[in-house]
Amino acid sequence: MSGLRQIVFYGKRDMGKSIISQHTLKTVVDLGRKIHIVGRNPKAWSTRPSSNAQEPCISPAGSHRPLGCGFLAVTILPATVIDRASVGRSPCARPIAFRYRSIDFNARAHVAAGPAIHEHQLSTGDFAMPDAHPFSTSPVLLGGENRSGTTLLSVVLDSHPDLVVGPEITFLEPQNLGPHILDAADLLAARLHCITGITESVAQSFFNPFWYDGVHFVVQCLRFGLELDDLRELVTKVMGETSNDIRSFADRCRLINEIGEFRRARTGARRWGMKLQREIIQIDTYARLWPRAHFVHIVRDGRDLAASHLKTVPDWGYRTVTEAARGWLEVVSRPYRVAPPDRYLEVRYEDLVSQPRSTLARILDHLDLLWDEALLRHAEHEHTLFERPYGHPSAESAGKPLHGGRLARYAEDLTRAQILEFEQIAGSELARLGYCRSRPRQSKRER
Repeated sequence: MSGLRQIVFYGKRDMGKSIISQHTLKTVVDLGRKIHIVGRNPKAWSTRPSSNAQEPCISPAGSHRPLGCGFLAVTILPATVIDRASVGRSPCARPIAFRYRSIDFNARAHVAAGPAIHEHQLSTGDFAMPDAHPFSTSPVLLGGENRSGTTLLSVVLDSHPDLVVGPEITFLEPQNLGPHILDAADLLAARLHCITGITESVAQSFFNPFWYDGVHFVVQCLRFGLELDDLRELVTKVMGETSNDIRSFADRCRLINEIGEFRRARTGARRWGMKLQREIIQIDTYARLWPRAHFVHIVRDGRDLAASHLKTVPDWGYRTVTEAARGWLEVVSRPYRVAPPDRYLEVRYEDLVSQPRSTLARILDHLDLLWDEALLRHAEHEHTLFERPYGHPSAESAGKPLHGGRLARYAEDLTRAQILEFEQIAGSELARLGYCRSRPRQSKRER
């Protein structure tokens, strides 16, 4: 291990970088190495090896100051392809990229192996146990890229008397999900009154960022209408039934299933639903675990989505048109090809807001539910997300009546060059989904 000077953890968000970094770096400390962490986001802080280890040296991401003697540089990159130039230019630093397949791994063996590059992409499909028993429930699972209208669709469907549909619940991290949630619930119980901003701000302001994933999970469950005691009881139940800490992908889905069934029974609905968000990419994996589930994939003109990310959520959204185009393309190009055709429906955001009656009728027909006028008046009904938004970025806009808003906003918000760039990358999927290539007028930014 003496030749190992720098480790880079990289991959898409929610793919396990924090888990891998925590366990690997604890092993590094156990083996006698000092740590130099590059970056100060919540996930980077969570790489702190242990409370009794020497405090790691931390510098801002992008810093190129020379490393102290004997220090191991650590960087976490939220990117699929590593940009070695951004890792650091110290002459003694050599980027070593780790991408692990499994949530369970022998960190000591990997670190002791020295400066080798492990090229295995982490994915939800790798978490699923081949002998996992499918669930007998019939949830409605909604998917779509961020800023595509998934929250609006979930709230609208939640207005139907036979459905209870909640927001997203992120459950791929941390490794020991069960105990982590129980501890995070206890931490959050004393500070619930403080939650006024986004969950990330809460985690950074009130908690050691090690608890970010657990606090985030608990807050998302509160948005769905659970109480802390309800969540504790469900987590404890699943841990007892599985005889583990809820580590495998199948057991994590089992917890989600218990949460959904709890809400269905509590509200008297026939079916429960939840947002998968970008996880719709792995629809074939979810379809195997829930053979009676129905999937609704809401898509939005990718150029509008890019404009929304760049203009509305610059703090956490895509930073460039190229990133947005590739991310959008990833989400829309796979699901329809691998999904069970009789259980998968693709709808456009533009149709939902401009032709709500016919679009929602299609969705209800897909779900084998009768029409109800409440769907067109979702803003007049009670929803737990409105009662407990806890800083959800789309709660306020989802509480407004259905309207066209700023369809085709990209023509105003993006430059001609940006529009062309997006269409060059994702033009084929735009065409498949019925979005015409544009002849953009001069945008405000070019006037």
